[in-house]
Order: sequence, then C-alpha cells, then structure tokens
Amino acid sequence: MISEKKYKTFVYFMQCYFCQTFYWDELKKQADEFRSLEPESVCKQLKDELTTMVETHSWEYIRYFISRRTDRRISGDKEAKHLFDTILGSLS
Repeated sequence: MISEKKYKTFVYFMQCYFCQTFYWDELKKQADEFRSLEPESVCKQLKDELTTMVETHSWEYIRYFISRRTDRRISGDKEAKHLFDTILGSLS
C-alpha cells in the first residue's frame, strides 16, 4: 500500500499544480511552473518520490493511488507513464 505521508510532495503537486481543473495539455506548463517556484529541495523530493513509486508499485496501483488521493482519474498505464515522464522531464 502506498502511504500518503511517504509521497506527500507528489500529492501536493497533484492537488496544487495539476488538479482536475487543468487539462492534460497544460501538464508540462504546470510541471515547469512547479520547478520554477518551488525550492530545489522540494523538486528533488518530488523526483525521488516519483522514481520510488515507479520502482516499487504497479501502474495499476499508482493509478488507484492518484484517483484516491488527488481526485484525478488516470485512464490507463500509458496516461500514468505520460504523467510521470512529463513531470520528471521538467525536473531534470
């Protein structure tokens, strides 16, 4: 089970920078905004959390976690991977 406390920076990003009022074509802009506004330590924490999630959990469970903790629905693995790849790309 994924702990909300363990992935609090990811939940923060999803609730504040990419909540359900944003469209998917705005994801890169929002990830770039996060990168420019948040301290380096917070950006590193988000990158570490995303990397850990992918390494330790299935995409199905990650989608479940996102829908449960952030009210955003992810339709499939491809969409979940796109979310993570885009955020990680902006943080690199």
